[in-house]
Amino acid sequence: MNNAVSMPDELRNVVRGKIIEGAPMSRYTTIKVGGPADMLFVPADEADLMAALKIAERERLPYQVLGAGSDLIVRDGGIEGLTVLLRGTMDDVEIEGESIKCGAGAILPKLARMAAQEGLTGLEWAASIPGTVGGAVVGNAGAFGSDMAGVLAEARIRLPGGKVETRNKESIEFSYRSSNISPGAVALSAVLKLEKGDGSKIEKRMKDMTEKRKSTQPLHEPSAGSIFRNPPGENAGRIIDSMGLKGKRLGGAMISKVHANFIVNLGDATAADVIGLMNQVCDEVRNVHNIELEPEVRIIGREVAP
Repeated sequence: MNNAVSMPDELRNVVRGKIIEGAPMSRYTTIKVGGPADMLFVPADEADLMAALKIAERERLPYQVLGAGSDLIVRDGGIEGLTVLLRGTMDDVEIEGESIKCGAGAILPKLARMAAQEGLTGLEWAASIPGTVGGAVVGNAGAFGSDMAGVLAEARIRLPGGKVETRNKESIEFSYRSSNISPGAVALSAVLKLEKGDGSKIEKRMKDMTEKRKSTQPLHEPSAGSIFRNPPGENAGRIIDSMGLKGKRLGGAMISKVHANFIVNLGDATAADVIGLMNQVCDEVRNVHNIELEPEVRIIGREVAP
């Protein structure tokens, strides 16, 4: 690994989860691009995560915490330091009455199905969103006019330095696809407050929403989800579509022919292709409409060394 940060011996000796050195992030992101992570770590449980982050902070080792790898583009140079992957771990779910307590690694579609089986309404929008609870809390994930802010009761947050706070949704201050959870903080678990409903009607709403997403979004092609935030009073997809940019390509990346606010990987895209295409779209929209598009996806990692 060129320019890779070496792993502290203590990290290797203390943690119980899996560590993979040089893991290609194209395997762990939904758009399937991204260079190698110096150290990819899947914690065994929350205590294992806490131990790893404590060591990383003490050793001044950069770290990133990822969920399902959606809404994310990793640059081709990979990720420096420690990359924590919560998908497949910390996914316990407890349902009691109208409340659901879940770990940060719980997958949204699975959680929505579990809620529906219990006759609980409020999570139908999450049935086809490929994300985790932790990422949904930090980024206020949502669809069909609903979002995490509408169902969250409280979340446990690990702050940089190791302090853990339990915060209610008012103190988190959600806004459109974002929250005031500070960079470096990690959502550990959440309690969701839903409502009792008719199970058959809940299932139908979930099916209808999923079918609508399938018909209007390129769900069967590798993508990172919606690429740009909607400008105030506008719709990013409609703006891009109105300019005839569907199908526009750069290398192996293409603006989806199904939905103009998606960039899909045709099979051999690099992160540079995706980011370059994003920049071209931004330039054209700025020149024609004088509108500044802002990414909805996170872009992390190193540039490829010249």
